[in-house]
Amino acid sequence: YGQLDKILICEIGEHKIYRFLCNTMLILALITPCNTDGTDASISLVGYIEFVAPVVTDVQNIKAVVGQVQT
Repeated sequence: YGQLDKILICEIGEHKIYRFLCNTMLILALITPCNTDGTDASISLVGYIEFVAPVVTDVQNIKAVVGQVQT
């Protein structure tokens, strides 16, 4: 569980240090996870009152999304 803060688009250059990522684009998500004390939503209702340190991950690692959209 977490809050999506930003979507980051990273264009990877041609330098050989990037190896198989040369000339590609990464789409990353900045997410602030919720502290749920390890509660499993498939067993019981999950709640939270605080967030933990933000993380950045490739959007391909996100398995499911549910929640509200603020406009």
